[in-house]
Amino acid sequence: MLLFTGLILVATAQTQNAHIFWKDDTLLRRKYFDETMQKRQALIAAIPTLYAKDYKEIYNHQFGEIGNLWNSTRPVIAPEVNNYLQSIVKKIVAANSEIQQTDARIVFTRDAWPNAVSMGDGSIAINGGLFIFLKNEAELAFVICHELSHYYLDHTNKSIKKMVELYNSEDFKKEMKRISKQEYGAGRQIDELMKRTAFGSRRHSRESETEADRQAFLFLKNTGYDCNAIISCLELLNEVDDSTIYKPLSLETPFNFDDYPFKRKWVQKESVLFGRNGGR
Repeated sequence: MLLFTGLILVATAQTQNAHIFWKDDTLLRRKYFDETMQKRQALIAAIPTLYAKDYKEIYNHQFGEIGNLWNSTRPVIAPEVNNYLQSIVKKIVAANSEIQQTDARIVFTRDAWPNAVSMGDGSIAINGGLFIFLKNEAELAFVICHELSHYYLDHTNKSIKKMVELYNSEDFKKEMKRISKQEYGAGRQIDELMKRTAFGSRRHSRESETEADRQAFLFLKNTGYDCNAIISCLELLNEVDDSTIYKPLSLETPFNFDDYPFKRKWVQKESVLFGRNGGR
């Protein structure tokens, strides 16, 4: 009877711990979602009368994407993981007076793509696909400083403003009007106009990245982390998109069993279609 009672108590304790874990996870994601929606309401309330429709359309898309993040299981908010991340964030914020009042919400995500992003409202995601390549905590701190710099420098909202003003500029509308009157080649000319516009946008984006790197250096230096991490991290980011750094996927080990051995033909490309060679 004592053994049975003990087993029940252990099982109950385990159930309660699991319940608390998931409850905390859900509550924090809901908190972040609510804060995001509050920022959306404040931005929409402050939309200028001029080009209001364009701004609202962009904000709806932007906050739709951010809301999808918080309403998914992509954020990693397990206490052990999140507490570690927040300890680094707090160290950076405490050392830099400019951002001590920041409302940034920074999380790891389960996304495999090697990237980190500042979404413009204070939501910052550091993908697991990037984290696994970082060599030390100083490199992680630089990534955080870089994304905090984007938010601090308001790069997202400045880009939105620049884009709205460009597409509503007299020169752009005049060019579109001229192209629309062309009997032939209008599609090609529109493509060329869009390419020129995209080139200008990329140039502006590169300038923002450089500015964020400079600001991130200042933030990181104040924290006491080794600033050599900036060089190694930037070198990593230049290479991380190169598919050659990923090890080839091997399915043989996890799918090989004594009673059911792995067969290479499972992963070989079909070379015969309906009994005929060379089928398309």
